[in-house]
Amino acid sequence: MYYHVGLFEEAGLDVNTPPRTWDEVDQVAQKLDRWDPNGDLSQVGFVPHWGNWYFVGWLWAAGGDLLTEDNRRVIWNNEHGVKALTWMKDRLDLYGGQGDLDHFLSRTGGVYTSNRVGMMMDGSWNLGGLKDVGIEANFRVAPPPRPSGLEGTPVTWSGGFAMAIPTGVRQPERDAAWEFIKFYTDHWAQTVMGSKTAQIPTQRSAATSDEFLGIDPQIQRFVELMEHSRWLPAIPNGAQMWGVYTDQIHAMLGTGDKPVVQILNETAELAQVYLDEAWGRVENRQ
Repeated sequence: MYYHVGLFEEAGLDVNTPPRTWDEVDQVAQKLDRWDPNGDLSQVGFVPHWGNWYFVGWLWAAGGDLLTEDNRRVIWNNEHGVKALTWMKDRLDLYGGQGDLDHFLSRTGGVYTSNRVGMMMDGSWNLGGLKDVGIEANFRVAPPPRPSGLEGTPVTWSGGFAMAIPTGVRQPERDAAWEFIKFYTDHWAQTVMGSKTAQIPTQRSAATSDEFLGIDPQIQRFVELMEHSRWLPAIPNGAQMWGVYTDQIHAMLGTGDKPVVQILNETAELAQVYLDEAWGRVENRQ
């Protein structure tokens, strides 16, 4: 969680003690929120669905999971999912809905560059982006907040770009691809890549090297959190499922016309159909 040092200080908040729980986030955000005389948002404390975190991040933070351990059944429409999405909806409603937030962004020019957003979920790579626009000193980072009672155990999630050789690739392309993967994931290449992008290397030795940790004083926090990282399930239709539990859930949340339980049940039912079809294709090929 990135938080804006200047806005914290303006609101009389201690920059050395960022919020650790969802309740604390609500309390801090209330002190950061601002509306102008016309009733338009002029400063935003915290919006859970902004940034690179999504419903899945809050689901994990609440102690839940997307699928059963065997990756065959969708379970995000349980009490953990309800708790996560309810908190997201409550915070969205505080700002008057998605339309008011979109209006705020259109007037202020961006989440970070506007310097009008108090807290934001994002990845390590954003440190490089903040440096590019010269505002890195405005922000510090803290572990993602969790519901009260769970704040003593950090949680985050990691993933993203992956390298793979598709089934059916023949020689010599297969050997060439494997050689490139070995090169790209070795210590030297991962250190160089990480030091230029602030993306955490997959090699532990590279992620903990002096060269990588020296790129930004805040990067150590991200590396430390990797010990507590969750990751997306390895399933045959990962991209399709991602579209359901991020894009569709967020889109339905933004319209504001469906209750939380209905959103979770509808998306879980659709995702289960997709998941069954995907596993069926795998089994038919075996």
